[in-house]
Amino acid sequence: MNEMCKKGYSWADQLSSRPLLHSHAWTSFNLQLYPSMSWGIATVVLSPQELYLITKPVFYKCLPFLGVQRHIELPWRTLPECYQGIGLPNFSLISLSAKLQLIQCIWGFQDAAAKSLRMGYESFLMDVGLYGNVFGYEYKHFSALATDHTWFKNLWELLQEFRVDASFGEGAQLHPV
Repeated sequence: MNEMCKKGYSWADQLSSRPLLHSHAWTSFNLQLYPSMSWGIATVVLSPQELYLITKPVFYKCLPFLGVQRHIELPWRTLPECYQGIGLPNFSLISLSAKLQLIQCIWGFQDAAAKSLRMGYESFLMDVGLYGNVFGYEYKHFSALATDHTWFKNLWELLQEFRVDASFGEGAQLHPV
């Protein structure tokens, strides 16, 4: 995440030395900075609070170049424009969607990545030691059973944070409930 944030600082430094119109800065943000910062976010294992604290200084530095007051808080930053927000990316939500997409793309295949994911999931299940859909259990009450800083524990935390219900079905697919 630190390398991803360096890209944001670099982007802001480049705009400070050669300012753009706000509309052009938004275009640059959406087409250059956001894709470069979100690349590989599926591998990040940080809580939503940690992701917010890491990206907050980047946004603090970038927002003036977009024509936005830099002290605006997270809910207004990530709220879509149609609801009077700014529409900036919520990296926690993007991390969740990237993780779910990764599962949907490789689950059930027989290559090394799919087998590794399956072994990680089985290890997570043994670690937690609960029956049924572990992701359906309350994260706050049962998270101590799982090893900290693991991919599936982070997935569980993100699912609970954004109130997304998901389960692994018998057909080897992750199904939104």
